[in-house]
Amino acid sequence: QIARRMDKIAADIVYTFLNGVFNKATTDAEVNKTRGLLTAITTNAIPMASKPLTYWKVAEGLKAIHDQGARTDNIVLGVDATTLLQLNYDASMNKLTVVPGGRDVNGINIMTVVTALGEVGVALLDSLPAGTAVLFDPEIMSPVYQPVPGKGNFFLEQLSKVGAGETYQIFGQIGLDHGPEWMSAKFTGISTDLPSALGN
Repeated sequence: QIARRMDKIAADIVYTFLNGVFNKATTDAEVNKTRGLLTAITTNAIPMASKPLTYWKVAEGLKAIHDQGARTDNIVLGVDATTLLQLNYDASMNKLTVVPGGRDVNGINIMTVVTALGEVGVALLDSLPAGTAVLFDPEIMSPVYQPVPGKGNFFLEQLSKVGAGETYQIFGQIGLDHGPEWMSAKFTGISTDLPSALGN
């Protein structure tokens, strides 16, 4: 049960790192919440108007990051499964080379697409909302922990005992340091149709 609960906690952390909305608690009754990457990005937000994502559009996102003065040599494109199929179709139509996964950055399995503009890492992120993709540099981001003195972070603690039964909790606090938001970009409103449904 503990192992399953830890798997669920890990999935919740990934979801929150992408989608979280910031809240700083002012009372004990409130909960601190971290700001997720998608919420943080405001400078390089690119609407797609229900069109499929293509590598030329990804290049536009890279250019937007570059124009802010940020590096683009370690950028990863996070996509959902439908958008990944759209990109694979676009790659095959434009003779781009897709190199299967084999690279791992901060726990993210990354495949690579070789384009005329250079290499772009692509990662399947199941926690992304449908129709959304994100360009980010994983090396500028890191988790931030808030340990409990004398206990650390993410620890198992017994709460009570009733008869032969025991109750425990897993406790931990973690947030995301997403770095400067202008060093990332997001695409919203991407078509949620598969390439075959788009007439391709």
